[in-house]
Amino acid sequence: MVTAHLAYVLLFLVTAGLLFCLRRRGAAQAKLTTAHCPHPNPVLGNTVEFIRNRRRFFDWYTDQLRASPSGAIEAWGPLGAGHAVTTACPAAVDHLLRANFGNYVRGPSFRAAMSDLIGDGLFAADGRLWSLQRKVASYAFSSRSLRRFSDDVLAVHLRRRLLPFLDAAAAPGEAVDLQDALRRFAFDSICHVALGVESSTLVETADPRHEALFAAFDAAVKISFRRALTPPTFVRKLTRLLNVGTSRRLREAVDIIDDYAM
Repeated sequence: MVTAHLAYVLLFLVTAGLLFCLRRRGAAQAKLTTAHCPHPNPVLGNTVEFIRNRRRFFDWYTDQLRASPSGAIEAWGPLGAGHAVTTACPAAVDHLLRANFGNYVRGPSFRAAMSDLIGDGLFAADGRLWSLQRKVASYAFSSRSLRRFSDDVLAVHLRRRLLPFLDAAAAPGEAVDLQDALRRFAFDSICHVALGVESSTLVETADPRHEALFAAFDAAVKISFRRALTPPTFVRKLTRLLNVGTSRRLREAVDIIDDYAM
């Protein structure tokens, strides 16, 4: 009986000490940054808010950025894992993406989460590999011919796809999902520029292969993005090894994208 009481007391002391250390760690780190941390919890971090706003994640993030005096917020995962800082300050964005981009690596966790979709390309590389790929890509993306081609593609898809779609819905007064329409417009335009194929997911007579590609790309991005937001777990590694669950859905989606692009 005495041993059981001592065990309970020891468990209480260890838990209290852990909570105290986490709280002090959070307070110390808060002093090092001017970023606003919305609804922090000493144990769960911002996990509760992430789950509560999972269906409006970007809207929630935008609301928090607007409420932050510095235009930046930081978020924490459970037990201090998964720390991220997001900024909407133009000067900070310029510093991160242009002036000192090489100083801000994506890291192995991001590459592991996104590797199935984007591999080791420009959007996932770090260091010398990123510098080499950026140098190669800069010649293509800065050329006048590509800019002219992109402008022509946007004009074609705007004239032949988006505007007729909106006109067809406006005539009988039908409601449209504007976010979905703009996503499809952007997707079709990018496919035309990147793959040289005039995709048509906005029109009713769309090619089923284009619709399958759109669904596969959407699923792959969602799964990869969720992985990037959460630390790797044993369950994720197991599902990848056994090719089940979200790992299987991601692999099937990437196969559809590869078949279309190749």
